[in-house]
Amino acid sequence: MRDRAYLVLSAAAIVLAVVKSPAFPVNDPALFEYFGRAMIHGKTLYVDVVDNKLPGIYVVNAFWQRLFGAQYFSHVLAEAAVAAATLLFFALLLRRAGVERWALGTCLFAWTWLIAFPQFNFTQHYAVFFMVLGLYLHFRGWDEFGGMAVALGATFWLPGALAGVPVMLRAIPIRRRLFFLAGYAWAAAFYAALLAIFFHPQVFHTIGEIWQKYVRHRGVDRSQWDVTVRYSMLGPAIAAMLSWLVVVFRLPSAEAQRFGLVWSACMLLGFVIPPVFAEHYLICATPALAMALASFPLSRPQLVARQIPAFLALVFVVIAGARTVAVTRVFQQYAKEVSAMGSWIQADVGPGAIVYTREYLPEVQLAADAALVSPTGFLDYDAQMNDWERNPQIIVWGTHTWPLEVARHQNLIAKTPRGELLYRPVCPGRTGPFALYSPLSVAFHDCPKPAL
Repeated sequence: MRDRAYLVLSAAAIVLAVVKSPAFPVNDPALFEYFGRAMIHGKTLYVDVVDNKLPGIYVVNAFWQRLFGAQYFSHVLAEAAVAAATLLFFALLLRRAGVERWALGTCLFAWTWLIAFPQFNFTQHYAVFFMVLGLYLHFRGWDEFGGMAVALGATFWLPGALAGVPVMLRAIPIRRRLFFLAGYAWAAAFYAALLAIFFHPQVFHTIGEIWQKYVRHRGVDRSQWDVTVRYSMLGPAIAAMLSWLVVVFRLPSAEAQRFGLVWSACMLLGFVIPPVFAEHYLICATPALAMALASFPLSRPQLVARQIPAFLALVFVVIAGARTVAVTRVFQQYAKEVSAMGSWIQADVGPGAIVYTREYLPEVQLAADAALVSPTGFLDYDAQMNDWERNPQIIVWGTHTWPLEVARHQNLIAKTPRGELLYRPVCPGRTGPFALYSPLSVAFHDCPKPAL
């Protein structure tokens, strides 16, 4: 009866995640949708549109775009179906691993993974699917297929390869480890062959150059750490799980306990391997910590002796819940504003407008069905106006930093390779959280209506 209640709560988490998802993708999911749409309209990845991820996430989004077009609620439903399959395989994994409280672990995973995060369609969501699938197949005894699935997960999120470490540390015959590694190596080789076949011959060199540029730009991003600690939902949710793990922890006596602890350590290490500390890098830690927590029973003496970490766990749960409510409202309102802005730009300028954003705002390009000023648009972190390949029809300032001239709604002079160009403010004060500029040659017939 208790297991059924936990499973019902897990299903409720999927439904609630769909309900609270923004009506329009923002941030990285918008970028992936933008690239996917570009690909189905004939653009070539790493040539016409360039980003630092391996192609899997863009191929998935091209598939969603092919199936559903701009009906983004259908995208959310498809992504929720992937989440439901992930939860199913996770429950089967825990049962195969001999975790008695498998339903509780599934419920913990569902709520931290789906509720304590604002939207679907990050690379880590698909990495978790293949990671959980691979570990389930391994525990089922299908080691080759398990290694293949974990390898596919790593193509979505490179530190996901660490999910193979707890497999290597299990007390199993060496033959099984070799089969797992063989499946992993075969999948990696096959993936590389597909890259060579379906993309231009220099794709590996191109990806290498992209990553060098990305690493030089990012370095150690302490600002993302500040955001994860002070504003994110998943940050305190992970802190709550770690605090509760201190409450229930004892020297592991069962294989599932050791596996869950090693898996958790690997995924938390993955959070710090790219020294960016972004909230979404914690997504892959949620199933591992849920398995570890479900593997250790709680006794009354433990709870009495470890009241401080238990209290901290409760505090972090409250913080995560409060932030979830607040961030959900912000994301939903912002998604409405972006969608309304994009529809207005398309109505006045038409699809394919050349839009340049002074911040990372892929949702604006997606909503406006816009073209970039250069193929490397989202990676041109240091690009200045005199580096434009084409003069943009619209310049957009986002929600973070506006120059004094923009805050005062003054005209701007852009020095482009084709000479100086005057940009004027468009509907100042009436474009929501954005500031828009356009040259005199681009005429807007009216101002956008406020997003409801």
